[in-house]
Amino acid sequence: MRVCFLPHGIIQITSVSDSDGGYYQCFNNSFGRTFSANLTLVVSSRVVNTPLDSPRLILVGPTAQDKALGDSALLECLPSRDNLRVSWTRSDNLPIRSQGVSRHGHGNLLFHNLALNDSAIYVCTVTDGTTAESETFPAPLKVYEPPVILQPLKLVTSATRGRKLVLKCVANGTQPQHTWLKDGERVKQGTQFILREDGSTLMVRMPRGSDAGVYQCIASNIAGEAMSQTEVRFLGNYPAPPQDLSISNVTSTSFDVQWSEAESGIFFYSVLYYKYPHGEQEMFPTQETSYTVSTRITPYTEYVVCVVAFSKRTGSDPSETIHVMTSPDKPLSSPAFFLSSTKPGEVNVTLLPMLKSLRRGVVLQYSVEYKPHSTDRVERKIILAGNLSFSIGGLHDGQTYSFRLAAATVVGYGPFSDWRSIIVDCTKDVGRPSPQLEISNGTSVSVVWKKGNGSVDGHWLTIATKRKEPIGVMRRIDMPISKATWSNLESNTDYEIVMAGFSQYGDSSLAILSFTTQIVVSTTCSVLPPFTIASVSVTSTSLTLVWSEPVTNLKYDGFLIQTKLGEEVIDSFISDPSQRRQLFKNLLPYMNYSFKIRVGCRGGYGESSKALLVTTLEDVPASAPESIHALPLDEHTVNVNWQPPLKPNGIITEYVVLFNKDQTMPEAQWHHHKTDGHADKSVFNQLESGTRYYFKVKAGTHVGYGPATKPVYTDTMEETEGDDPGFNGMSPKQLGVLIGVGLALLCIILCSTLIVYKYRYGDANTHPIGPPQLSVGPREVVNPKRPYTDVLEDDITTPMLVSIKGRVRTTFHNSGHYLHHYPDSTQVLNPSQESSQSSTSTQNPPLDTAPHGQSHTSSRTTAVNQGPRGSVLPPHSAPSRGHSPYNHLANHGIVVIVKRPNDSSQKPVLRDSLLQGETCSTPSPVYSESSPQDVRIKETVV
Repeated sequence: MRVCFLPHGIIQITSVSDSDGGYYQCFNNSFGRTFSANLTLVVSSRVVNTPLDSPRLILVGPTAQDKALGDSALLECLPSRDNLRVSWTRSDNLPIRSQGVSRHGHGNLLFHNLALNDSAIYVCTVTDGTTAESETFPAPLKVYEPPVILQPLKLVTSATRGRKLVLKCVANGTQPQHTWLKDGERVKQGTQFILREDGSTLMVRMPRGSDAGVYQCIASNIAGEAMSQTEVRFLGNYPAPPQDLSISNVTSTSFDVQWSEAESGIFFYSVLYYKYPHGEQEMFPTQETSYTVSTRITPYTEYVVCVVAFSKRTGSDPSETIHVMTSPDKPLSSPAFFLSSTKPGEVNVTLLPMLKSLRRGVVLQYSVEYKPHSTDRVERKIILAGNLSFSIGGLHDGQTYSFRLAAATVVGYGPFSDWRSIIVDCTKDVGRPSPQLEISNGTSVSVVWKKGNGSVDGHWLTIATKRKEPIGVMRRIDMPISKATWSNLESNTDYEIVMAGFSQYGDSSLAILSFTTQIVVSTTCSVLPPFTIASVSVTSTSLTLVWSEPVTNLKYDGFLIQTKLGEEVIDSFISDPSQRRQLFKNLLPYMNYSFKIRVGCRGGYGESSKALLVTTLEDVPASAPESIHALPLDEHTVNVNWQPPLKPNGIITEYVVLFNKDQTMPEAQWHHHKTDGHADKSVFNQLESGTRYYFKVKAGTHVGYGPATKPVYTDTMEETEGDDPGFNGMSPKQLGVLIGVGLALLCIILCSTLIVYKYRYGDANTHPIGPPQLSVGPREVVNPKRPYTDVLEDDITTPMLVSIKGRVRTTFHNSGHYLHHYPDSTQVLNPSQESSQSSTSTQNPPLDTAPHGQSHTSSRTTAVNQGPRGSVLPPHSAPSRGHSPYNHLANHGIVVIVKRPNDSSQKPVLRDSLLQGETCSTPSPVYSESSPQDVRIKETVV
């Protein structure tokens, strides 16, 4: 068939002759006859070559097509001459079905009633039989199955205000696209509505009453659509939302939320917050009207906060929302930078923007430190943040310089980068790479490059969005590797890959490759991953990954190996499908790496293998211990402390502290002192006084020792004249202090013993002979509100001092004895005696109580002595010491005879302390009462 009518109003003519020339016009009969404009076809005998060096064999190749299940599809392939042979194959080497597929025209392929297994990449091959030359042209054909809702929504969904609402709509079919409607209007993703899992899940964040309504989920593709709906209802009788929401005490990792309740009867509150704009919602309950938010809070990050009140039935609408920005902090990392030398005595420094999660605030300035290798003198230069490219001048050509950088926010500087070296020589050229992009699908890219002219040891690469926001750290790839892959990119997004070559003469100029990811129609790679994956030849910096052959009859193009260290994922694509091992170099010692393998097909990758976890071997520490300090303690002792190295490369098993008086001596002639790997300090004794000592520290793993720190020095204290080394390593000053403290403690013990002895035993052989003159000194009011009728048991906390004129000075206090009140007698019992052991004294009137609160009375006070078994004895007839267990109570009690105004009755009360408001006369012996004398006990402590 020389003339073929194709879909969409296309007419295809092969073996064109002069008779085909003329006017052509297309018309449509759908809504009345309509005609297109005239098209003139002129047949020329002149041969027109294509712009290529040789004539093309295929004039028009097939295009990618998306078709519904059961539809027809026409794949067009037009050869440039009639004598060329056209053939069709599938890229997966499966045969093209014979039923329902036919040739249409000279080289076109027509499918009827498409099936799902017709999805493939079809390749048109045009061959010249005379020259055996051939040309191919591939085109994917995607057959879509209409979607079906597998997990429909409930007819009615009951929701609670403030609690996250999740609606899930699961559909099968070929790549269904999900659309959500609320009350007939399309739901737009934002801070309130979040779409997850390819749009099949709708999350309503911080829902309120206005979010009630009818929600519809529509799953669709070119083959059709399916719909499910639900009505969201909120429970009634809900409480009012919290009011007056406020934020305070904002730090880099926390902030306080306060609010006031709008009504009573609130059971608890929930504080809701999320990272703006699309972070995961967090919710924490509390019964207070304030809460400190500190869970998963990062510095210099914007959060949205609200509070919901809950009764025992349901929750309120969320309160008003407040946006809060946490405080900045020091950067977590240093910026990536490039070094180059283009002028004599000058080094150019080019900085790259830092990841937002690493800079943790607005970078205000950079600190650049540099030093020549010939000396240890470090120069520093401060660069304002707006200058991402600057020069350091005044350097010497031909010398090697080391540079490192640190970034600073308003809080301070972050850590410095590692030192990078460059030989200052502007005559040396470092080869600038020439990258080319390979887009494997819409979310991953591969870049290959050729090294430039000049010395090149490897290349630096990073990727960023065109908004200059980096999305990963800088990669270093040593020669001869010339390919890198990135995955998990956003589709339909603009990116830039920045790379440069490096050598000992610095870095080349930057090569920037811009591209936009696209949604590429591709078949699903159904090849399963290798069943076995293992690591061999593991060292501290390298390993070899081996894997088995995938079990499949399908053709595949290679393997994608994903290497993960921490949060960084590096993809490596192996284009040789027969390869079964891959060497990984330049790994970090004693780090946990994760490896996954996926099989690559045309247009996509299969599922991932299980992760293989490999820990590289230990090595010697790559850096010296940090922050070493030496401090003299005295004339002969120095304390040295340090911090662990930043790059231990394993478990630190021990430290070696080296010290010497001469820092120029070889390290082997220094004194060595080993200490445990957990230690961070060491004390050195028996050093010479007034002498300068140098110290440095090494850290070691079981592999060996790393580099030593730079020497630090300190001078031991000068020894004063007349001092000697002291006793047992102590200086004379230390020995003197120790002796002084010992003598002071001995004096305290002796004085305490004497006081206790006088308190307990007093003077048993001294008795009052006449009415003694006593003065009562108030000390502390004891239970001033306690009724006098109460039994006083261990109440007396502060004794009352009574001075007996001409005799002894005695302190009256409880001393562990109980003061009892008996109707017909007055007695003091030792706790070891039975409370029933008592005797009646005819010399004393019956005991009674004085009314509480008397401000002033007249009274007499009588001194009493105690005889055996509690009997009351006159002072001069007390038994001698040793005859009674109660001898020590002699003169340890007073009888207060309280007399009310205008009352002749006398009621004695035995006390060893006076109470607030009492007055008493000076005490006298029981047989010789004194004249009444008023003494007022004050409330203040004397």
